[in-house]
Amino acid sequence: DEQTFLSRILSDLKDDAARLIYADWLEERGGDASNAKAEFLRVAHQWNTLPEKKRSKHPLTRHLKELARSTAT
Repeated sequence: DEQTFLSRILSDLKDDAARLIYADWLEERGGDASNAKAEFLRVAHQWNTLPEKKRSKHPLTRHLKELARSTAT
């Protein structure tokens, strides 16, 4: 269930695999909200792999901000 995924993620914030598995699970559930959350998690993962110096100007930064706004509602 969703609470199990969230607990696992919160127990180890550096565990990328847990977030990506949660993203897969969200996508399997379907629906606009779940798909938006899944995309946010995947884009955030890609963004985190960028060198810090390149993050602020990278196109993923704007996309991530847009996704954050859309998933907050």
